[in-house]
Amino acid sequence: MAEWVLPALWLGLFGASWRFLPKYRGRTLMLSLLVLIGHLIAAGLASHRSNPLHSFDGSFRSILILEIAAVMLAPLACARTLPDTKPLNRWHTLPVLLYAALTVLASFFGYARYIQAINFSLKWAHLKAPAAGVLLTLLTASALVSVLLALHLIEAARRKQLYGYAGALLSAVGGIAQVSLLLAPRYYLHIHHSVWSLFLVFLFRYEKWWSRYAQALALGIYIDGLASWGLSSIWHLTS
Repeated sequence: MAEWVLPALWLGLFGASWRFLPKYRGRTLMLSLLVLIGHLIAAGLASHRSNPLHSFDGSFRSILILEIAAVMLAPLACARTLPDTKPLNRWHTLPVLLYAALTVLASFFGYARYIQAINFSLKWAHLKAPAAGVLLTLLTASALVSVLLALHLIEAARRKQLYGYAGALLSAVGGIAQVSLLLAPRYYLHIHHSVWSLFLVFLFRYEKWWSRYAQALALGIYIDGLASWGLSSIWHLTS
């Protein structure tokens, strides 16, 4: 990809959002600032890069992709979780400050890879015989996400959005499973944390506190994943 494409895309999207979606200006600025802070933490602290704006390959690709994502998330996944901050006078409210704090906190997720007892990847080689710490971590996280998804399905049903919400969830999971079966055994599935966390950012989309703050944590993990490893396919050639 030419070096000018991502900067041009970001500037174009940001400019269009600023011009045509004025009520999202404050939210877009806030998310843009959060992904910048998160990238500085993930790349500069957790990944020990001399330039915390660099991707793992020395380019600026990851920060540009995150800034593009911030512009797109403002009117989409974050439409209900964050208030419309057009006049910039609601940034000091507790929901906004707590959302920002949890996002920044979750951007330290990369430090988990230095804890060997719980360090694992979502691929079969790591999951078929997990250590006790990995198994406990996996079961705890799975239980927490399951409870949150159940709450969201109940909320979607209350809003008469159950078919759309459940359909999106099942379509994504089913699509990945189907492609994985078609590619096996030549390719194996490895779901990077930048992928599953972004999926959760879109699923955790309601103004209920348990949805808002769960989204903030998922957003921070997504920032860390992209800043640490960049974009990558979830299917890899079997060695």
